[in-house]
Amino acid sequence: MDTCDNMSSLLVDYINRRLEQKENIKVAMHLAQCDRCRKEVAMLLSIKNVVQKSVQEVPDDILSSAFDMIVVEEKASYFDYCFDAIKTVKDSFSIVRKTIGFAFDTITV
Repeated sequence: MDTCDNMSSLLVDYINRRLEQKENIKVAMHLAQCDRCRKEVAMLLSIKNVVQKSVQEVPDDILSSAFDMIVVEEKASYFDYCFDAIKTVKDSFSIVRKTIGFAFDTITV
């Protein structure tokens, strides 16, 4: 039987159905015998469900008006504009990471 440490690295891919058939079977067989890993899968599924419920589609009218508000100064280089956009995305991912961390801490308490 595979160890929990070996399985733990596969669980996220398992719940997101990204494993090859052979690995999927191996994880399923391990879960059938391991309460600890089943609890970890349950926690991961809870986090996934919370995140999926919190994500909402942005209505087209809001999305298009938001892009209409973006003003790029003519003097700014394309590189500066792209860098600012990448920084905004990085900041957004930082917020998402903190939110998921908070959700994980809340669920595991």
